[in-house]
This record gives sequence, C-alpha cells and structure tokens, in this order.
Amino acid sequence: MQRVTITMPDEVLEEVRRRVAEGRARNVSSYISSLVEESVRTDGLLELLDELDAEEGPPSEEAQRWGRELFRRLG
Repeated sequence: MQRVTITMPDEVLEEVRRRVAEGRARNVSSYISSLVEESVRTDGLLELLDELDAEEGPPSEEAQRWGRELFRRLG
C-alpha cells in the first residue's frame, strides 16, 4: 500500500470526517479509499459495457425493458 496526498474543499472534508465519526469507516483514509475502489470497479464495468456495445450493438428495446423491470423489482 502506498501513501498519497489529496486536496479537497473544506466542506467535503468536514462531511467525510462526520461520516467517519458516525462509524461508516475506521478513518478518513479508509473512507476515501473505499470510494475510489468502488469508482474503479464501476469504471471497469462501464468500459466492458462500451466494448459490448461496440461488438454487439446496443441492447434492444426489449432487453432494455427487461433490465428496467428487473431493477424496479430489486428496488
């Protein structure tokens, strides 16, 4: 693991510290690290979807309706 330094607006850091105080993470570093990890995973999924669209074309209207219904049911 490596150490990095970041800069953020004061009000954002205050909110992060509040969330850490609420127990959402052990400390500021772990809170931010978990959000970055989630973003990296999401970006990877979006890249995969873009590749599938390029290879297979976009999903049909029927597939999109199915997906929307599935997400609606899952809440």
